[in-house]
Amino acid sequence: MTDELDTAEPKPEPAKQPRKRVRRSTLIAGIVALVLIAAGPIIAWQVTASNMQPQIDSANAAVAATGDSLKQAQTNLTSMQAQVAKAAKDEADVAARESAVTARETAVKAAETIVQAGQFGDGVHVVGTDVQPGVYHVNSATNCYYVFKDGTGAGANIIDNNIVSGPVTITLKQGDNLTTSRCGTWTKIG
Repeated sequence: MTDELDTAEPKPEPAKQPRKRVRRSTLIAGIVALVLIAAGPIIAWQVTASNMQPQIDSANAAVAATGDSLKQAQTNLTSMQAQVAKAAKDEADVAARESAVTARETAVKAAETIVQAGQFGDGVHVVGTDVQPGVYHVNSATNCYYVFKDGTGAGANIIDNNIVSGPVTITLKQGDNLTTSRCGTWTKIG
């Protein structure tokens, strides 16, 4: 058996796989690729950010301008609120003055009614209806014509008539019918 052992061919050892050498340039290329893949978004962001800077600056300027516009609008609003408050005060003042004027007008109308009851001008007047009975006077008249009639119609008869210049005084009794022309205003004196 020893012979057999000697004669037997030695068994070949399993073959070793030759080691693959990684080239240094391939390794460097791989590392650079990894770095570029990892740094790509950062680089792209920087490129995008630098491209966007004019738009960012424009947006910042628009925000600043809007802030200025807002400040101006606030100033305008404050001014308008002051004007509204002044207008409300003015309106209250006008209402108070209007009330005072209305009171004065009422007093003046009452006085005018009293005066008018004691005054009349040219035209046809029925004493007791249009004018009060009493003594009336005109300070100065030129060619003043007055006539007392027994009625107011076209067929009324003349009771008395005169044409006068200068001061004139007449007495009116209840029921008299008087027509005057060119005499001016007659004022009650008694």
